[in-house]
Amino acid sequence: MSSSSAPGIILATGTYGVSLKGHAGIYMSRDAGLTWHKVLKEIYFVNLGDHGGIITAVKYFKSTGDTNEILFSTDEGETWKAYKFADNPIRVYGLMTEPGENTTVFTVFGSEPTKHSWIIVNLDLRNVFKYNCTKDDYKKWSPSSTSGLKMACVMGKKETYERRVPHSNCYNGKDYDSPITMETCLCDIEDFECDFGFLRHSSMPECIRNKSSIIDPYDIPDTCKPGSFYNRTKGYRKIDADACVDGYERNYLPDTLPCPYRF
Repeated sequence: MSSSSAPGIILATGTYGVSLKGHAGIYMSRDAGLTWHKVLKEIYFVNLGDHGGIITAVKYFKSTGDTNEILFSTDEGETWKAYKFADNPIRVYGLMTEPGENTTVFTVFGSEPTKHSWIIVNLDLRNVFKYNCTKDDYKKWSPSSTSGLKMACVMGKKETYERRVPHSNCYNGKDYDSPITMETCLCDIEDFECDFGFLRHSSMPECIRNKSSIIDPYDIPDTCKPGSFYNRTKGYRKIDADACVDGYERNYLPDTLPCPYRF
């Protein structure tokens, strides 16, 4: 589960290992899927609220039985607290919130364990926050590479988001609008794909000649007339809609050569 109102946060149910036979739990990524951490044992219904400022979880009855508690975390899954929403355990079928995941109101729906009789519980967890957020409670965040040295550029652009500091137990509010800044990136090899007649090297990002291809990428076009010019590929072509500029662009863009005289 993810939401555009909570950039970088992803929740997933899974197991750790080479098969699905392990002990299932809830895993969380705080960096858009780059790294994952197990935050809860067993299977839960999960949801986000307050633009990612609060995460809620209710046990899935088919794997853990009935419950009358909802778990919540205000520090991106590091610690969890429990709140009892009913006197007696119920069979929970789902956990919902308003589209956009920007409120603190959650709906738990289920039925009595012994007979099917709908039970719907609305919870407003606004009071779990100690104060309203100020500018000091936010930080800038962009998806980064594993090395931590290069900020990720997607299609030649880098997006930077404003996110609440995890340990600031403050309330974003329904009307909070996370600022996003967009920067144009310098061109690099990631902005180019292999041209016709070329393929990626098995262990390097460079494009090399595909010797099994029936296409000669260096053929001079039949329409090339003396006095005019044609583009001779270097093995790359810029990805459609990629917005990068300058940088190492000239290393990958084709050379412009004069058309030869034909005899």
